[in-house]
Amino acid sequence: MAPGCPGHGSPSPRPAPARPVGQLATHLDEFTFLWNRHPVRTCRSGVKHLHHPTAGPIGLTFETLALPTPSGHRLITYTAEPGST
Repeated sequence: MAPGCPGHGSPSPRPAPARPVGQLATHLDEFTFLWNRHPVRTCRSGVKHLHHPTAGPIGLTFETLALPTPSGHRLITYTAEPGST
């Protein structure tokens, strides 16, 4: 996934991050500084850079489309430019 972008798929129960974030923020000034300036947003489009062990570096263009349903599901498409490696 692209940096700063949430995961995709069905929501799964996960522990709330507030407790470990709070513990780090209490003890580490550098963490607090970095956490406060980190943009949290939904990435609607961009390029995802991957490194495949055999194929090497791959750049995939992605676009996120919100589905018109109350479920909150999104459709994420990934495409590679013709001839890209």
